Amino acid sequence: MSEQEQKIIALIKSGMRAPEIAERLGCHPGTVYTTATRARLSTITGKTLDIEDKDKRIVQLYEQGLGPSIIMERMGVTKSAIRTAIARRNALRTGAA
Repeated sequence: MSEQEQKIIALIKSGMRAPEIAERLGCHPGTVYTTATRARLSTITGKTLDIEDKDKRIVQLYEQGLGPSIIMERMGVTKSAIRTAIARRNALRTGAA
């Protein structure tokens, strides 16, 4: 793991958001998100969650009838992350995984 990746992980664990980390380290926010994913961390404000826990929470909110905009705001995720979490859930339920 590179020195930059170690710094990114430490800053995520401290609760700093991806855009702030990218600005501080002079890298692209995508680099922060990619590093977080590889480390199985989520960039939710103030928390570090396992990706599986995050997916479960996204699916719970979706099944409660919340729309993508609200889930995005509450969870600090993108629409793509919501689609991915729901697709994983559907794959597990149908045995396609």
